[in-house]
Amino acid sequence: MRTAYQNGDTIQVVFLNQKNEDIEEAVLNNAQITALFQANQVWIERFEKNLKIKDSVWSLNHSNIVLRVNVE
Repeated sequence: MRTAYQNGDTIQVVFLNQKNEDIEEAVLNNAQITALFQANQVWIERFEKNLKIKDSVWSLNHSNIVLRVNVE
């Protein structure tokens, strides 16, 4: 996996729907990450709807950075 930490191109993002614990994984570039942080809602392809962004958590695991975004 390529991450922003390694080469500045992309980062793995996991969207977690807190109501039913479904997830959607995506790989976003820096511009998309910036837009995500400026948004109040995000379109989740798997759920086929806009969901409100509640909070986000960064994690580091074996040199991979993952952003988890909690939505509802």
